[in-house]
Amino acid sequence: MRVTPEAQWLDCHSYQQTIIGNINQIEHFLFRSSTASYILVLEKDTVLSALFDADFHVRTGCILITAKGMPDLATRAFLHRLHRSLPTLPVLGLVDWNPDGVGIVSVYKHGSAALESRRFVMPGLQWLGMRYDQLAGVDASRLQGLSRRDQTKIQTLTEGVLRDELTWAAELAKMEEFQQKAVIEAVFSVQGADFVDQVENMLTNFHAG
Repeated sequence: MRVTPEAQWLDCHSYQQTIIGNINQIEHFLFRSSTASYILVLEKDTVLSALFDADFHVRTGCILITAKGMPDLATRAFLHRLHRSLPTLPVLGLVDWNPDGVGIVSVYKHGSAALESRRFVMPGLQWLGMRYDQLAGVDASRLQGLSRRDQTKIQTLTEGVLRDELTWAAELAKMEEFQQKAVIEAVFSVQGADFVDQVENMLTNFHAG
């Protein structure tokens, strides 16, 4: 990656890089042709660090991106610019199985009413996980109950941007049906090989489906 035509190329393969906040500059970022097979957008920095340290991006051929929570405009602009440069790469999202996680992938895909929304939407983004069927066999003690705020978030999403996202809305319906949610750290140990294997399994099943 190169942030200006005159700048040196940055090695994003061996080192994590921080996205700058100037969206006008981001729109002029340059990317070399990549051997990556897809772009994986993550909700949390802890998950990115665990996957990066395990060389997940090398093993599976992916580009890892996170905004460390709800995506800011700079991260959305960067993802949009990256995908414009590498348009054949699928964009997948990995977030918690809770209303906030669904809200995060929704902002990447559809934009945010609070920010400049339509300019950096990613209509092709697909939700990799976590999903209800990926929680099969998980001990109930690792799940959490829905709060009143979660209930409100579910209603806001299903009556708003997810009206036409039937599969995503179905995940929210499952949360509401069982009155449960799950965060990645509680379901998996993100610092172990098992977690990396779980994410690889998600990818395998995703491509098989």
